[in-house]
Amino acid sequence: MSIATSFLSPKSNRQGKVLSGNPMYLDEIPGAMDKMGWRVSAALMRRWFATKPAWAMSQAEKTRSDVTVLPVSRVENRLVTMEWLLGFESVLPAFDELCSTWDTDKGREELKKRLYRAGWAPGVSTKLGYGVTTAMQAETTCQVNFRAFGAYRDTFNDLFGAVNKGLFKLAVKGRTAESPISGREVFEVHKIGLYCRDTYDFDADWLVDSAVGLGVWSRDRCLSKSELAAYVGSPTALRAARFAGFVPARNVDFRRWQHARNEGGDFYVFSDVLWLEPHIDHVPLD
Repeated sequence: MSIATSFLSPKSNRQGKVLSGNPMYLDEIPGAMDKMGWRVSAALMRRWFATKPAWAMSQAEKTRSDVTVLPVSRVENRLVTMEWLLGFESVLPAFDELCSTWDTDKGREELKKRLYRAGWAPGVSTKLGYGVTTAMQAETTCQVNFRAFGAYRDTFNDLFGAVNKGLFKLAVKGRTAESPISGREVFEVHKIGLYCRDTYDFDADWLVDSAVGLGVWSRDRCLSKSELAAYVGSPTALRAARFAGFVPARNVDFRRWQHARNEGGDFYVFSDVLWLEPHIDHVPLD
């Protein structure tokens, strides 16, 4: 299955439409990403294509919490790193906001739930986060708040191709104790851990009806935002001449690839955990 653009022949052409013998295939997009310097995007997409048999993630599975039981084939935890993510200025507002305002009412509520699951009761000293080395472990034991980042209007770059809309999640490391000042029970916050969780799939609701979907690609690159606007605004009959060698890639194209070839597997994406000093040293538990 390939992605290609074809137009009807003029009435005067009795020979019929002559199709190009060199169509661009979906699995050539990672090569174009490489040429653009989109290293992480290319690696993630190659992983998707290399998965056999095909597997499409359902909406319910996207938010599952028991991630530690997932098979290795459905989790990627090496390619997206916090160092790489924080190199993009567009994610910094969400990251900074989460670091400084995670102890909301809902965040404290979630903290208590985590503590109860760890065996806490008033007066019982209980630890959270110690021994946690991966984001998947944090996800199931000590994660208490999150912030979303990314939008379709963002710059086309490696972050857009790899994650675009993702979640920063915050986990805590510390223990329950009695405050020497108030005598109230508190959770002493020793460290906060930030990581990214995402899903790599081709089922985004906000792209389903888009004519250009995941961008317009050639074997060398995708169109920029300004070029994309010109592409969309051009009459269909003129696009082939004005944007020779470029074709749109949509979610439906990747789903059709899965059905036709029984290859291409969605997966969960987790970064490493970046442990930082907290902005507060304790959280009240009563």
